[in-house]
Amino acid sequence: FTGIYVFFGGAKAVIWTDVVQGLFFLVLIIITACLFTNWVGGYGKGIETLTQAIPEKLVFNSKNTPIFLDLVLSWPFANILWPQAFQRMMMARSGNTIRKAAWGRLGISVTMVSLLMTIGVMATAALYGQIDHSDTLIAEMYLRYMPLGSAMIVLAVLACGMSTIDSILLTLSSIFTRDIVEKLFPQPLSENSRYRLAQLISILTLVVACSIALSEVGRGYLAPVVTLSATFATFLLWPLLGMFVWKGSTKAGVFSAMGLGFLAFCITNVMKNYSALSMPLGSTTIAFLTGLLCFIVVSLLTRPPVEENSQ
Repeated sequence: FTGIYVFFGGAKAVIWTDVVQGLFFLVLIIITACLFTNWVGGYGKGIETLTQAIPEKLVFNSKNTPIFLDLVLSWPFANILWPQAFQRMMMARSGNTIRKAAWGRLGISVTMVSLLMTIGVMATAALYGQIDHSDTLIAEMYLRYMPLGSAMIVLAVLACGMSTIDSILLTLSSIFTRDIVEKLFPQPLSENSRYRLAQLISILTLVVACSIALSEVGRGYLAPVVTLSATFATFLLWPLLGMFVWKGSTKAGVFSAMGLGFLAFCITNVMKNYSALSMPLGSTTIAFLTGLLCFIVVSLLTRPPVEENSQ
């Protein structure tokens, strides 16, 4: 179904369906957070119950602090750079609009992550030790307290899946058409030819994606790839959005943030996995800070001199 409306409707169809799906998902998350908090007797009661059940996991130490910081930094920022969000911002007609959309998206991401954390904490407080897999927490909560609410989970999963898939199809078809295939022809393609080519690429992409998802080997790599992409978002955020948020950024600052951020991530991962050294921060956090530092410092050092107006 997603491939059909992307094929015939293009960007306009994707935008309108994502608006509806996004609003539905946001409302559902808010309702779920409120319901779960109420079912455990309030936020304070939920925290108290969780503290009594697993006190060792609620105390920051040298082992869990780096993991916590990595997760807090990676997933909210990864949410900004997901295709269904980032692509919409880049469709704006001016840099000022992109700048406003970036800050707005950051606020939405922080709100969503906070709500999801509330849902997870309340569900864990209510069901800790009673289920085998944490992935079933939300479904189990609805089954126990409001069985009909389980249908909302199915709808939420469908909405998220459709929103992600249609954006990826649209993004990949645009990239291959405009930035790769079209450059192979000596003359620019007509608008109709470009549109037909994008349709063909979207179909091929959908076939490949379905083949991977339906294969046992492919499914095994999906979760690690998604997690890795969320990590990459921490040092790609500054180059991709910083140039719109900060007018003083330079091309050298953008490339240094990407390159050195990635290098810092690789080095710290090697040190963590193949040496006995203990690091106070995780690899994601170090890459995030390295990218930010390089982006600011290199941009300041490579800014063109300001010409003084002569009287």
